[in-house]
Amino acid sequence: MELDTALGLKIELIIGSQAAVVRDYSVQKYLVQKPHPLLVVVVCFVVTLAYASGSDVSLGRALGSLVANASAQNASAQNASAQNASVQLAQASGGKAQKALKVQDLRIGRKDANGDSPDAPSAKAVARVVLELNRVAPFRIFTLKNPERLIVDLPNADTRQLLPPAAYKQEPGTLVSAYRYGLFRPEILRFVFEFKQPISLLTHGTLAANKQRGFRIFIDTTSARDARLPPPSTNFASKGWKKYESALTPLWQKAAKTTAKATKKTSSKSTKARSEQTRQATRQAYSSSGKVKRVIIDAGHGGIDSGARANGLVEKKIVLAYAREIAKTLKASARYKVFLTRDGDFFIPLKQRYEIAQRLKADILISVHADYLKNKNVRGATIYTLSEVASDRESAELASRENNADVLVGQNLAEFTPDVSTILIDLARKSTNRKSWRAAKKFVTHMKKNIPTLRSAHRYAGFVVLKSPNIPSLLLEIGYMSNAKDVRNLKQSAFRKKVAGLVLMALDDYFKDS
Repeated sequence: MELDTALGLKIELIIGSQAAVVRDYSVQKYLVQKPHPLLVVVVCFVVTLAYASGSDVSLGRALGSLVANASAQNASAQNASAQNASVQLAQASGGKAQKALKVQDLRIGRKDANGDSPDAPSAKAVARVVLELNRVAPFRIFTLKNPERLIVDLPNADTRQLLPPAAYKQEPGTLVSAYRYGLFRPEILRFVFEFKQPISLLTHGTLAANKQRGFRIFIDTTSARDARLPPPSTNFASKGWKKYESALTPLWQKAAKTTAKATKKTSSKSTKARSEQTRQATRQAYSSSGKVKRVIIDAGHGGIDSGARANGLVEKKIVLAYAREIAKTLKASARYKVFLTRDGDFFIPLKQRYEIAQRLKADILISVHADYLKNKNVRGATIYTLSEVASDRESAELASRENNADVLVGQNLAEFTPDVSTILIDLARKSTNRKSWRAAKKFVTHMKKNIPTLRSAHRYAGFVVLKSPNIPSLLLEIGYMSNAKDVRNLKQSAFRKKVAGLVLMALDDYFKDS
């Protein structure tokens, strides 16, 4: 049993290293950072009596009466804790080297704003989320609608001490229905909490570390508004967050560095002796311009967005391995300069993926995926191009799932300005779509010669990642994780090399005819 000021008065059963919450009573406003020992003894005694009598309501009243009459020293301690946390946060933003950040615990609790028993349903239920860290760190909090989500961003941190989101079970009356976490970008760890009803941000704050707990960030959300409360905040950044975020390297610059990272100089005499004239002749044979073509390989999903999961495979991991193999093969040909949108486990918003291609002046973008279907008999690779009208129902459903990635990771879609619909852009898109179509045909030819494909291997739908107005773009589904034979192939390094080889041949044919 313990007193936790970040979650109100909480009675816990300690089982190993995990705590099973039995009750969470609504007396948080009376609690303090370091309660008087006598107060703790009295509270424990009252809790025991209440459990023996089975009276939750009388317990709430008794606790309220007891704690309300506590000493003035105890009543002011929580304010002191909040002030200490502010001081720690200000010191942390000074830019000094600090120990690696860890998220030590994540707690989701419930209390009722009107003081009712927590076991009774209430229109004014309040959900409290607490993130406990091993040190002070800047953070950002905001809410999003459709669906209802609470977002908490932190600097990249170690989360190995946390239970996986799949282990979370929503207790009756608890507002938080599900949560997930992962890298939103390489330097930002994002937590997304989902709600099944409209919510607003009620209050938030920090508590300083003490002997029992680390630095804590707490957020209260409510399902109903009280006219006596101030208007809810929907976006908050702590001191130091804007400085931290502004110092981050733009994603397109990170992508630009991937070409240098993967292109390692060899010490072989034959490689060193190869003249620029020989290189130029090789390029000329595969390109009408003789210039090195710039190719963007986009590994789908990543970070907080795992993509499909089936038969022990996780899509974001599989496609990153294939993207790296394709990049390696293309670079080895000396005919292409290749960039990866991501070379690690982090997420990139869909629109930013093709914006990276535009910033790097790419000649083509290839987004790599591995999907699943309810029909486990369907297998084989597919190549997709952009169309607002899908070629078939399955393609439309796939595009809908892929396009939903931004919503799942808590991307604020309002940050993106809508595409300007002008005659020039429409004409550019039509020309780009024709090039994408030609490239897709080349891919289908080589895919059918080398790997299993769907009967109709070229399909089309409204994929957001393919919506660049000036860069030909393809989405390559290398197989279905729902099919046992495809799963065996997806796991094999030999199959990865085969896929990378056919991508090289298809691109050679496409650029030779361009």
